[in-house]
Amino acid sequence: MDSPFLSRLNTNYAPTEPEIAQIRGYVKENRAALLDIDRAIETLTRHRDSRKSIIDQHEALLSPIRRVPEDILSSIFSQVVNGAKEPSALSRSHPAVFISHASRHWRRLALATPSLWNTIVITTPPTPNGIDGQRAGPNINIAQDRARRWVNWMNQVIEMTKEWIVRAGSSPLSLKVEMDIKGRDGGSGDATSTALTELITALCSACQRWGKVNLKITTTLRGVIAPLLSLTAEDVPQLTKLYYSVFFMPDNHLQLNPNDKKVALWKENILKARSLRSLVINFSTPSYTSLGVNWAGLTQLKAGNHDEGFDFPSYDALQLLGLCPNLEACDLRLRRPQKYSSRYSSHPLPVIAPEDYPAIVLPRLKALTLRGWSPEEAFRTSLHLPSLRSFRLIEGDAPASKEHHRDVLAWLQQFGAQLSNVRLEINLYTLSEMALLLRCIPNVASLRIHAMYDRFSTYEENGVLYTHLIPLLTPNPDEGYDRVLCPSLTHFTCHFDRISCTEKDLVNFVAARRRKGGDVALIEEVTVDLGNTVQSLDIREALNGRNVDLGDLKLGISYAKPSSYALTEAFAKKGCSLFPVVITLISSAPPSIDDEDIVV
Repeated sequence: MDSPFLSRLNTNYAPTEPEIAQIRGYVKENRAALLDIDRAIETLTRHRDSRKSIIDQHEALLSPIRRVPEDILSSIFSQVVNGAKEPSALSRSHPAVFISHASRHWRRLALATPSLWNTIVITTPPTPNGIDGQRAGPNINIAQDRARRWVNWMNQVIEMTKEWIVRAGSSPLSLKVEMDIKGRDGGSGDATSTALTELITALCSACQRWGKVNLKITTTLRGVIAPLLSLTAEDVPQLTKLYYSVFFMPDNHLQLNPNDKKVALWKENILKARSLRSLVINFSTPSYTSLGVNWAGLTQLKAGNHDEGFDFPSYDALQLLGLCPNLEACDLRLRRPQKYSSRYSSHPLPVIAPEDYPAIVLPRLKALTLRGWSPEEAFRTSLHLPSLRSFRLIEGDAPASKEHHRDVLAWLQQFGAQLSNVRLEINLYTLSEMALLLRCIPNVASLRIHAMYDRFSTYEENGVLYTHLIPLLTPNPDEGYDRVLCPSLTHFTCHFDRISCTEKDLVNFVAARRRKGGDVALIEEVTVDLGNTVQSLDIREALNGRNVDLGDLKLGISYAKPSSYALTEAFAKKGCSLFPVVITLISSAPPSIDDEDIVV
C-alpha cells in the first residue's frame, strides 16, 4: 500500500511519536514482503541455473569436436604437439600433458597416440657445485638447498623420460639433450652423478628406437655419460639423423676458457650407424675416415664450428666431400686458403699443388653453405655440382680484400647461372664488384643479403656499397632486359649494418619490381632492415601514391630506434666500431627448479 508519508520523504520533516510508531510498522511490513521476494528470486535463480546447466550439458553433446573421428582428432593432437618450430621440453606444461588432462576420452586417445610422446627434449640447468661444501664456502646452506632442488628436478625429469619412452610405444624416438656437467668425481656429491647417470641410462635403454638425435654435452665427469659412450652402431639401427657435440673437459680446466682443453668423445660409437643419413659434427680429427661414418649413405652433412675453432683446409674439405657422393645438402666451414696462410698465421699450411686436388662430382647436391673464407681456385675447379640450386656464403672473419672478392666472384661465375636461391652474408665490396656479383646470378628467384659493416674501412667506404645496393637491383624501364640485374627475382631480403639505402630508393625498387607487363618477374616478398635509417616516410602509402599494385605483396621494413641512431652515426664517422645500442638484461641465475611434483 502507499505510504502516508510520501510527501515527507527527502525532506527535513521530524515525525511525532505516534508517527514514528506508524513508520516502523510500515517498514516492518515492507521488509517482510522484501524477504518473500528474495526467496522467490532465489527459487527462480535455482530453476534458471538448473535449466542453464541442462542446456549447456546437452549443447556440449552437439559440439563438433565430439563428432570428429578419432584418427582425425589424433592427427590434430599431433599437429599441436609437433607443429611448433621448436619442440617443447619435458615439463608439466608440455602440450601432450595438457591434451591428456582435458577429458577421459582425450586422455585415452592421447595415451594411444605415440607421436605425442616420441620427441624428448631435455635441457638441464647447470649442475650444482659444492654439495659437500668443498666449493660452497660461507654459502654452504644456499648451495645445499640449490643442490637439493636440482636433484629433485632431475628425478622428476627422469620419471617423465621413462614415461615418455613407454608412451611412445614402438615408434622411432627424437631426442634433444643439452647438458653442461661440471664437478669433481666424488666431490660434487653422489646424488648429482647418480641422477645424471640414471637419466643417460634411461635414454640409452631405448637406443634401439633412436631415430633423430641431437646431443650437446660438455662434461667433467666422464663416467656420467659412460652408457652413451658404450653404444655401438648395432645399438642404434634406426638412427637416421645425428647432431653430435660431446666433449670431455678435465676438471682442472674448469676455470679456463670453456673451449680450452676440450676433448671430443667419439671413438667406436653411434657415428658409425649404417642407417645414418644426416650428420652434424662439431669437432676436428686428423682423419675423418677413422670415424667410421657411413659417408656414402649421407644425404645431409654439416661440419665445422667457429666457436670450437673447427674448420677445413680446402684440400681436406674436398677429400671429405669425395667420401659423400650422395649428398643433397652440405654446410662446411673453410679455413683460410694457402695463399693467405703466411700473411695471417705464423704456422703456414703445407702447400698442395692444384693438380693434386681430386676431382669431385656430387650429382645430387642441391644446397651448399660455405662459411669462413672464400673457396680458392683449386677447390672451385675441382668440384662438379650439376644439381646445385641453393648457395649460402657466410664470410665471417674473411678480409674485405680484392683478392678474397675475386675468389667469391669466380665461384659465382662458375655456379651462379644455375642458382635459384642465394644467401650472402658479406663484408665490404666495391660498387663494381657488387654489380658483377649480381650479374653472376641471373636466374636467382630468392636473394638474401646481409651487408656487414667493415670495421677496418671508413664510414664513407662502407656507404658506397650500402647506399647503392638497392638502386643496383632497381630495373630502369629505359634499359633493355639484358641490363637488368636478377630479372627473375621474386623474394628479396636485405639487412644492413648501420649504413643503408634511403627510403626513396626502396620505394623505387618496389615500384619497378611490381610493374606488370615487362620481362622482369613480379616481386612477391620484400623484407629490408634499414640499419640506422630513422623512419621519415610511410613506404606503403608512398607506393599507393604511385599507383603501385601491392596486391599480395609481403612487405616488411624495420628501422633503427631514433635514440640510438645519432650516437651510432657519430661514432661510426670517427671510425669507431660501435653498433646500435641495444641493452639486454641477462640473468646469471640458473633456471628455476620447482619443488612441486610434475604430474603427467
